[in-house]
Amino acid sequence: MNEDKRETLEALFHPKTVAVIGATSERKFGRITFENLLKNRGGIRVIPVNPKSMEILGVKCYPSVK
Repeated sequence: MNEDKRETLEALFHPKTVAVIGATSERKFGRITFENLLKNRGGIRVIPVNPKSMEILGVKCYPSVK
């Protein structure tokens, strides 16, 4: 496997940051996903993204990925 492909796969399977788009304070899929990533992140930075929230589970929420 060439180096470019290896780097691409490394970023995909071992990310440094994950944005959870649609994270919410309500007990829905977005919150469950965000909560599970927070509990089991293994050094990964987890960022909630939702234009209607300022903070979710004590973590600053961003309105978009821009």
